[in-house]
Amino acid sequence: MAKNGMGGLIGELVLGDASLSALLAEMRRAVFQHGPVDKESAKRTTGELAKDLKGEVNRNPAISCVGFGPWLMRVVTAAEQRNEIVHAVGQDRCVGCGDSSVFVHKHKLVDRSEPRIRQLITEFQVLIDEGVELAAKLSDKLNELLLAEARERAAATGEPQFPAQIRIAADLYRCTACSGDGHAGRVLSAPAAVAVLPPGEDVEALYRALKADNS
Repeated sequence: MAKNGMGGLIGELVLGDASLSALLAEMRRAVFQHGPVDKESAKRTTGELAKDLKGEVNRNPAISCVGFGPWLMRVVTAAEQRNEIVHAVGQDRCVGCGDSSVFVHKHKLVDRSEPRIRQLITEFQVLIDEGVELAAKLSDKLNELLLAEARERAAATGEPQFPAQIRIAADLYRCTACSGDGHAGRVLSAPAAVAVLPPGEDVEALYRALKADNS
């Protein structure tokens, strides 16, 4: 274990990578469905999704928020390091016990020691925590765009508008060890419903629209 860094630590690293990848995929899907991005992404791995999302943010400043770009580049670096560790090949693998002490990936020596893997696991957890905070900021940016579009439609049609409001990474589960109170639980953070009235209209127009929809 100490020599090859295998077993539970590798599994923990892979799970961290999968969680981060899922968060990135949800972000990327949101900017396509509710933002200015006009195409879905065919990217699937953590590093590819981070690079793709960084390109979209650079092309669309309206969805950029403080710290997003640097965070995405840290994700790319962590994903590359994860790939090196997971896919490294033991150069002195024992045919008896399977242990190795020298690992290579793409002709480059890789530190696959237990301290290094634990360090990278921690980095993935930090990136996930920071990513959840950035997802909330990105949600706010997208909601602002949805509200602006609703205002334009309300002014053009004279009808109240009910734009979608989103919350990326709204479904957060914490186990007993991470909940803080010893009880596992799931928290759903849902944004408030929004109605946009046409210029000059009051809340009575909203009631009339709701009544017409329900009739």
